[in-house]
Amino acid sequence: MPNTNPVRGYLTGFGSPPILEIRETSKAWPKAKKITIDGLAAMVQKEFSASHSEISELRTELKNDIGELKEGQERIELRLANVAYRFGVVDLQSRVQVLEEKMGIKPEK
Repeated sequence: MPNTNPVRGYLTGFGSPPILEIRETSKAWPKAKKITIDGLAAMVQKEFSASHSEISELRTELKNDIGELKEGQERIELRLANVAYRFGVVDLQSRVQVLEEKMGIKPEK
């Protein structure tokens, strides 16, 4: 036997007091699914498994991104170390040039 509710109440109007209008309807209430504890546990387990796989994928992506960032940082550090070395060489070359001029030595190239 379907679960029907032929009478429904609706509040209408915005005056004081609100009016309760009763209407007959032929709509049936949707049947409620009967869920067992085992069924509920299976649904929860399914959602946890889906969440776990999504988190695992995100963790893998993050590890890859962090690895790429570390490699980029190492390349930048190497370039900066090389730049500092070049500035040191240029500074030493200018100092040697001054000494050579003062000593009267011809520079070798």
